[in-house]
Amino acid sequence: MDLKKDIVEQAREISDIDLVDPRDIPKIDLYMEQVTSFLEQEMGESFRFHDECVFTGTMINNYTKAGVLPRPENKRYSRRHVLTLIFIYLLKQSLSIPEIKRFTGMIGDPEKLETMYALFRDLLGDYAQEYLRAVGDKLDLIDQKCRERGVEDEEMKALLFISLISLDATVSTKLSNRVLTLLEEKREHERKAEEERKKAEEEEKKRLEEEEKRRREEQEKQEKEAREREKKERERLEKEEKERREREEKEHREQEKKKS
Repeated sequence: MDLKKDIVEQAREISDIDLVDPRDIPKIDLYMEQVTSFLEQEMGESFRFHDECVFTGTMINNYTKAGVLPRPENKRYSRRHVLTLIFIYLLKQSLSIPEIKRFTGMIGDPEKLETMYALFRDLLGDYAQEYLRAVGDKLDLIDQKCRERGVEDEEMKALLFISLISLDATVSTKLSNRVLTLLEEKREHERKAEEERKKAEEEEKKRLEEEEKRRREEQEKQEKEAREREKKERERLEKEEKERREREEKEHREQEKKKS
């Protein structure tokens, strides 16, 4: 029995994953039973563990209640629900429900979800090759370390391999959690930056409004002062004109008096 060959062959078999083609997802909304049947048909062969179902109605209801999956519209599930469920299935093998909720909370935009799923599906081919290479590298490393210690126990080598890939899973889970935290911190930073930007805009708007108000008040003040000056000047001219006429009339009367 060639243990390394057998392990690599098993790895090749399970890493040959063909996720649901987006074109195969019905364009119409589905009822719960239709969703579970569709995902069982499309994913069961590649993802099912033993005799378990890919999804059950109870599981989907629980994900909805936990806020991991958006609520259906009139008991019908859209493409967004189906794509989100596919991600949930992949994530639930290593992440907790609260962590999955953090993940799905970041892909609420249907367009973003569609794009991300298409990209993820494109990555699967390269992933399978990288996974098989990593499996081979681990097995080679185990062989090397065992030779150095004079160990030839094939069963021990297999158990060491299981330990290493389990360590990978543990580290990947912790890394997933930290990346989610980084994304949340980034979102929070962007949210605060947006709040600060809006606050700065409001303050600038308020400053400009107050400046415009002061400008208008100053302009109105100047216009009022100008009107008052014009009024005084007009009153002065009228007074002078009145006095001039009165003098002329007085002179005229005096001349008339002398003539008589």
